[in-house]
Amino acid sequence: MNTPPIPETVARLRQTFDSGKTRPIEWRLAQLGEIERAMRDHESDFADALKKDLGKCRFEAVMTEMSFVEQEAKYVAAGNCAVMKPSEVTSHTSAALAAILPRYLDKDAFAVVEGAIPETTELLEQKFDHILYTGNERVARIVMTAAAKNLTPVTLELGGKSPCII
Repeated sequence: MNTPPIPETVARLRQTFDSGKTRPIEWRLAQLGEIERAMRDHESDFADALKKDLGKCRFEAVMTEMSFVEQEAKYVAAGNCAVMKPSEVTSHTSAALAAILPRYLDKDAFAVVEGAIPETTELLEQKFDHILYTGNERVARIVMTAAAKNLTPVTLELGGKSPCII
């Protein structure tokens, strides 16, 4: 898959947000509906990926991962654009997200960046309005240090189970 450079991706999403495209409630509800649809349409794909990455059986994958995403999508979105960087540790889930989400979500507002340390480092060099990181304490320190350079607010969830930068 040929993905655009990270700075171009971030610039595209910022331009979309600045244009006001994400403000109408109808657009936000449509995106949330697409998240729900993607989860239903690709339950097997996500369950298979979670089995390969984390050893979760289908029931556990649905109950502890997928159903939460589907339920959260039932609330009104804030109209944000997002760059999602799944963990390289969960390579099958990352690949599933990268392959499936662009078929459902507005490509001008959402992007999935796959990769490891080089891609994460390049992402952290970009200016964001907010960073949400889920993962371990060591990487959280790196995220906080990078965010401080741009005074970017950060939300850290240090469970370490499902690392992701959004």
